[in-house]
Amino acid sequence: MHLTKNRFYQSIFYILISFLIIFNGGNYDMYPQFNFVLVGSFFLYCFTDLNYKAHIKKFFFENKKIVLIYIVFLSYLIFQIIPFQQELIKFLSPSKYEILLNLDYNNFSSISLDPSKTYHNLLNYISLILFLIIFKTIFYKERHILNFYYFLVISGFFTSIVAVYFYLIGNPDFLFISNDSYKNSATGFFINRTVFSCFLNLCFLAGLEYLSLIDIIKYKKKDNYFTKIYLRIFLLFITIGIITSFSRIGNFLFLTVIILYLINQFFLKDKKIYLCFIH
Repeated sequence: MHLTKNRFYQSIFYILISFLIIFNGGNYDMYPQFNFVLVGSFFLYCFTDLNYKAHIKKFFFENKKIVLIYIVFLSYLIFQIIPFQQELIKFLSPSKYEILLNLDYNNFSSISLDPSKTYHNLLNYISLILFLIIFKTIFYKERHILNFYYFLVISGFFTSIVAVYFYLIGNPDFLFISNDSYKNSATGFFINRTVFSCFLNLCFLAGLEYLSLIDIIKYKKKDNYFTKIYLRIFLLFITIGIITSFSRIGNFLFLTVIILYLINQFFLKDKKIYLCFIH
């Protein structure tokens, strides 16, 4: 298979997402910093290419208002970690001022109760918008997005296999995976079962979209019979992962996704029958 420039960039993006899925399920502060460095470096690498640079500029031009709102939000996070004198702290954050008085602290301080966490949240949100911009830059065709859906389904399948396996053997701690908090539920690489189940719901939804679009967008002259079988097997294991997470939010989202998808398919079917009747 010939590796084109765009496919090369997409492969790097897939590697970054895989790294995020596997190594960011923990609760370590170094992960947001690694993410920011990796995605920031990849963003700058994309910006060196003239074609991708044009895509990035187009993204900012077409989403001026949203980008501006996001910048204001990031500025608010930055404002929370800026050190101020106590006189300003008393005005900006009375609760923080009371804490400082009880601690007899007289130096400069930020209005955030936990500046370190706020800083790492800032890095996470910057990384998130950079991921979105990169995605819109290198996944500009429908078949590219379809391939990304397939990648999400495979990622959800692999994560579910790991989670269910560890759940069946009692969720022992393994290398960087810590399962102390949820011994009686599947969490996989994630430290929180709700986050894990929400991720699997996203993968499940991507799989449903893939199945509904594969015959329309990709390989119009190719038989996709076996691909659909693989996808259904992957979705089955993702479903098992969601259920064994025992997350109320995750399982509620799972039922909601199924119901909304069935409703959507019902109306699409009615629309197709109506169009056929007219013709």
